[in-house]
Amino acid sequence: MIIQNIGYHSLIEYLKDNLTIFEMRPLDDKHSTKLDLYVRYQFTEQIRLLFDQHPNLLEQEKLYIVDQFEHAYSDLAQIMGGDFKQQLTENQQTFIKDFSGLLKNLFDSQLLIT
Repeated sequence: MIIQNIGYHSLIEYLKDNLTIFEMRPLDDKHSTKLDLYVRYQFTEQIRLLFDQHPNLLEQEKLYIVDQFEHAYSDLAQIMGGDFKQQLTENQQTFIKDFSGLLKNLFDSQLLIT
C-alpha cells in the first residue's frame, strides 16, 4: 500500500511542515476555487497521467490506485480541518500541485518495482 510506506509518511510530514501556507486567506473573491475542489482536481489529473504512462495496468490495479488517492484526499481533509473548505490562494495552488505530483511519483516508483 502506498499510503503505508515511508515515502507517503514523509509526504504527510512535508504537508504538516507547510501548514502555514493554508493559514493565509485570499481576498474575498467569490469566484475563486475552493481548496478541497482544487485538491480533488489535481489528484484526478495525476491519476490520469499515471494511467496514461502505465497503459498496461489492470482494472483492479487502477481501482486500487484511485482508492489510494481517495485515502490521501481524506488524510489531507483531516489534517487541514476547516481550512480545507477555504478559497484557494496562489501559494496554496502551487503547493497542492507539487504535493500531488510527489504523490504520483510514489505510485510511479512502486509501479516500476513491480
